[in-house]
Amino acid sequence: MLRSGSSRVIGASAVAFAVVGLITLALQGSGADLARYAGGLLALAWVAYACLWRPEVEISDGGVCMRNPLRTIRIPWPAVTRIEGRYGLRLDTAYGRFSAWGAAAPRGRDRMHDIESEAAMLVRNHLEGLQRLGHLDNPRLERDSADVSWDVPLIALGVLILVVAIAGPVLA
Repeated sequence: MLRSGSSRVIGASAVAFAVVGLITLALQGSGADLARYAGGLLALAWVAYACLWRPEVEISDGGVCMRNPLRTIRIPWPAVTRIEGRYGLRLDTAYGRFSAWGAAAPRGRDRMHDIESEAAMLVRNHLEGLQRLGHLDNPRLERDSADVSWDVPLIALGVLILVVAIAGPVLA
């Protein structure tokens, strides 16, 4: 699994800040303070988890799985037509273009010299290895579209937190 290490550190720090804030409000604040500020702290933790902690790229013999903040995209190898790694990982496929949030971009100097991201290089190496072995000599797509699944529980939790963040200050 490929993940952006710096994003995970920032995400964990933001969640820790939100947890400390909630504990502090629960122990030292009034009920009105908790109602007023808890929604914002919960929203911070939700965004940090969804956008910074959760994203990842998994490379397997079956294809590439990109777990983005709210959805997961599974791309089989026969569908991949182009790999671009200047700003992380973007795959052009028979199903369209998909970007991975979990792939770290190369440093600015490396981008200037057209050096691809680690994720793009690993995806390209895996694809070329399968091609050399003859596994993709007669590629066939088993689906008419990419396998995309939305993380409904995470989305529902985000909506609930949004309601709390809006209603809390109004009701406090």
